Amino acid sequence: LTLLGITGTRCFHYFRGQHSNKRSQRLGVAELPDEAHRVEIALLGEKDESEKEPIILEFGRLGRQAEAAVMARRGDTMVYTTLCLGNEEGSGGDFVPMSVEYQERHSASGRTSGAMNRREGRPADKEVLIARLIDRPLRPTIIDGWCVEIQIVSCVVAFDGIHAPDTLAILGASACLALSRVPTICCVGASRVVKGEDDDDELRADADVDAVREAALAMVVAGTENSVLMVEGGANFQSEATIIDAIRLAARAASSAGAQIEHWAQSLRSQGIIRPKFSVDDPRRIKPFPHEVVTLLDTELGMEITKSMRALQDGDMTLHRETLAELEKRTAEIVVMNDPEQKISKSDSKRALKHLCERALQRRLVDHGLRCDGRPVDQVRPIAIDKAPLPTAHGSAVFTRGETQVLATCTLGGKSMALRSLDALDDENAVDKKFYLQYQFPPSSVGETGRFGVPGRREVGHGALAERALQPAVPTNFSYAIRVESLVTESCGSSSMASVCGGCLAMMDAGVPIRHVAGIAMGLILPEDDGIITEPILLTDILGIEDALGSMDFKVAGDDFGISALQLDVKTLGLDVDTLADAVSRSRTARLHVLDIMRATYPSHRTDLASTVPRQRTLTIPPSTIGKLIGAGGRNIKSIIEDFGLRDVNVDDGGEVVVAGLNDTALDLAINHIKGLCIEGNDGGRAYDGPLPQVGDLVSGMVTDVKTFGAFCALDGFEGLEGLVHVSELAIERVRNIDRFIKTGQLLDCKVINVDTKTKKIGLSRKAVLMMQKNKQESPPPPPRQVATKVKPAPSSPSS
Repeated sequence: LTLLGITGTRCFHYFRGQHSNKRSQRLGVAELPDEAHRVEIALLGEKDESEKEPIILEFGRLGRQAEAAVMARRGDTMVYTTLCLGNEEGSGGDFVPMSVEYQERHSASGRTSGAMNRREGRPADKEVLIARLIDRPLRPTIIDGWCVEIQIVSCVVAFDGIHAPDTLAILGASACLALSRVPTICCVGASRVVKGEDDDDELRADADVDAVREAALAMVVAGTENSVLMVEGGANFQSEATIIDAIRLAARAASSAGAQIEHWAQSLRSQGIIRPKFSVDDPRRIKPFPHEVVTLLDTELGMEITKSMRALQDGDMTLHRETLAELEKRTAEIVVMNDPEQKISKSDSKRALKHLCERALQRRLVDHGLRCDGRPVDQVRPIAIDKAPLPTAHGSAVFTRGETQVLATCTLGGKSMALRSLDALDDENAVDKKFYLQYQFPPSSVGETGRFGVPGRREVGHGALAERALQPAVPTNFSYAIRVESLVTESCGSSSMASVCGGCLAMMDAGVPIRHVAGIAMGLILPEDDGIITEPILLTDILGIEDALGSMDFKVAGDDFGISALQLDVKTLGLDVDTLADAVSRSRTARLHVLDIMRATYPSHRTDLASTVPRQRTLTIPPSTIGKLIGAGGRNIKSIIEDFGLRDVNVDDGGEVVVAGLNDTALDLAINHIKGLCIEGNDGGRAYDGPLPQVGDLVSGMVTDVKTFGAFCALDGFEGLEGLVHVSELAIERVRNIDRFIKTGQLLDCKVINVDTKTKKIGLSRKAVLMMQKNKQESPPPPPRQVATKVKPAPSSPSS
């Protein structure tokens, strides 16, 4: 090396490079590619697509140990999504073992979590809802029989405040599924469509966050070239025609995005960059359909399965559940008798029994035009409404539709009862929700035992749907915060739409000026391979078993004029836009029928509030006195609430004060007290027109407010005038904690040390008075006064 001129530092780097290259080759370390594989998704539905930020998907540089990892980006919003597989030896096959997690990280918008450990905690409701948005359209595209666990995790790592991350998360998860080895039927695309408040506003696809927030219609649609897989949307009572046009536009944009993702994945796979898909004949990962078990059960249980589809005809849910349980028991016995080697798994038995039940349901519809409970396809179940069943609730109602029943309650309160809507990405637009609906589905509603307590993902999703349906009908000028609780007491299909009806009636019973809103669930039976059904069959007001055995669960809510919320879930491919449009039209007829029954029971909302509803009084104080009203740590407001027996006192930044309580006299007294405490003159000073004390005067007063910098005292003899005792003038020694040293209502003797005649601000000193008292006690007593005494003269002698 010396002869070659390689010495010193160059020699060291030469040996290190040679050693490093050999080590990398020996360990088989994959080098990080210079650039990620990327594709730009062309957007459809925009008038000027060139001005829009494209959607970019990248693969290859991040998360290389995952089965697939994709970074989806639009503008400066980025979502990182990974897909991983569990053990190859999977079990089951009767359902897709897939879990989806979605997380919005605070660092995405340059912030830190407010938690004590400064970490992201349990998922917020918004994150749960978006995780469901990702899961619902992907699940039907995975090939039937897949039994290996799939986990999809999406994290928002950057947010620009313009482009929403939810559709990016769906596209990123779809790309991960396409790039992975999981066999799928097709690729999913997603798109959002919005419409403004004005009637002349047109539908727009892929709008920004501000447009979505201000839109009269906002909808997310996911689908493929020939199938609509998921719809989630809300509207300000838009017409059925507008909703159908929005679905068509969004479905076309989603189909285009899905096709581009599929073409990208095929291109990478053909170049050998990603591995091929698993074979559909691999029994370790994909369980073949048990045709022989279907034949066996059809021979042994065919008649019993056919009869089970009529078990609900008498409206006995207990008999229906017992019939299905008996079928499962008989299935297990038949499989054991005919399978001594135990080659047939429980999942195979479940898949076979479900297939036979689906076929029996289809035959009953085709041959007789009747459903499990004897209804035709377009009939709504009988409806019963109980008015005000709870005597102490502000508003309550029981809504029963067939075997589905909901006990709804409405509670009214002040601003403090509003629900704080926290957002990890955009806390500036976080608002207090004055109306919110909370849905609870206990296991007793279906006659079972199980988990009870914290709401699960399904409960969060159903509650959000019912809340979205009622939100446009709640008046914005209603002064109370509204909490609606929906307790499902019985369930056999569409409990969320029953929550919409029950929640609306409960608010009317509480006196909320709301219009009538109702919801209905539509179902679908699609053609099967064996040719029993030749065209789709739409079902109105579906049952639980029709939801389980059917192909679609489509919920639509609204009033007489239009739609306020809709949600679509499918289990199989094949639902086209035309069939969905027909379902939207038919749902209107059923919704109007339900509205007529609700209107007959509750023609209008209650005109007077219940006696248990807190009354409210409102006044406005100068903003400069807000701190004085609140007090240190809210001490003054708490004191007012306790002294006058109030429910709540709220004040906003503009100085509007809302006082709530059950006693009108106490409310008036509290209002007068607040006026006396916070009244101000036009010049910003205290409204006092009398004479002012002079510097050096000794005064006494009661402490009215305590701040960290001092205490305010109302001066005796000067009604309406206050002075400030600074913390440094409270005592001779240093006051370290003013809250412990002095309390509101305490009497103080002070000396006036400063007077501002313009602002009428008075400076006081308690320390000066204490010093005067101390000096008086420590000064030596005066010497005793000398009293002069007369000296007696000596007695005179006799001679003198």
